[in-house]
Amino acid sequence: HAHVAPAPDATVGLLYDTRRGQSMPASPSFLSALLDKAVLGTANLNTRGVVCVAERHDCFDHHLAQLYTIKSLRKTLRRREGPDAGLAVGLEAFQRPHQAYLDRYVAGAPDYGLRELFRDVRWSDTWGYDPLHYAPILEDARLHGTRLVGLSPPDELLDAVTRVGSENLDRGTSAFLPTGGTDAGRRLDAEREQRLFANRRDSQ
Repeated sequence: HAHVAPAPDATVGLLYDTRRGQSMPASPSFLSALLDKAVLGTANLNTRGVVCVAERHDCFDHHLAQLYTIKSLRKTLRRREGPDAGLAVGLEAFQRPHQAYLDRYVAGAPDYGLRELFRDVRWSDTWGYDPLHYAPILEDARLHGTRLVGLSPPDELLDAVTRVGSENLDRGTSAFLPTGGTDAGRRLDAEREQRLFANRRDSQ
């Protein structure tokens, strides 16, 4: 399907610069400037190149806005750093154990397309929203060789944290925690932690 890019001054939402604590209209011109200066121009290597694009899972327009942002970031990144500049797209819709399937899909094997990807990650069980809403982003990544990264923890981790908390996980389950474990300085108390993960499960 052909997608029509927004007009140069079209506004479809808000952009937020977390470094400066400022919001601005989500027009293509503001997006381009934000990517070039705040995202890729920052000297902070921990946040350089990181863009978060929110969505309502059942809104196709939100996913198209995400796709437009990905395309804009790729274009800006290649202009600044050359055609081989690396780009990755992290997706909440996929879990960390799904990484091998995402890598296989992006590799472009003719016998492994969207149907096989959704089958292998058990999409209906692990996410459940309309897969066609996500198809344009996935197809764009496959076309350009852009790495897709599953961000969500597996269900087994959510269940274990709900039962015993993050401090009492077995070795196999704790392997899916963020690198370095949890931040002791910001750790939630057990009651809030369990409620957080329980709400995360309910939202799916």
